[in-house]
Amino acid sequence: MSAGSTIVDDMKREVDEYNANSDAIPSSLKYMMCNERIHIIIDMNNGFALNLIVVTVDGKIVEFAEMEEGEEFELTLIISTGGTESP
Repeated sequence: MSAGSTIVDDMKREVDEYNANSDAIPSSLKYMMCNERIHIIIDMNNGFALNLIVVTVDGKIVEFAEMEEGEEFELTLIISTGGTESP
């Protein structure tokens, strides 16, 4: 199992807890994340990047997965831990 897979599995376990507590999210953040198709890029220590797909509806996460290489995804928001370059 890769480090990326472990991170994704750990994060997937937190989705239900996040959704159960979504009422506690500050309204400004909830508004920003309300209905989005998000591409999250996490730069890993090994020089690779972990690419995630997160889809939110009314501030709750309805889809969370690792993006497959070459996968097409119509995004509305990019969140990146790295530089300013677009994927």
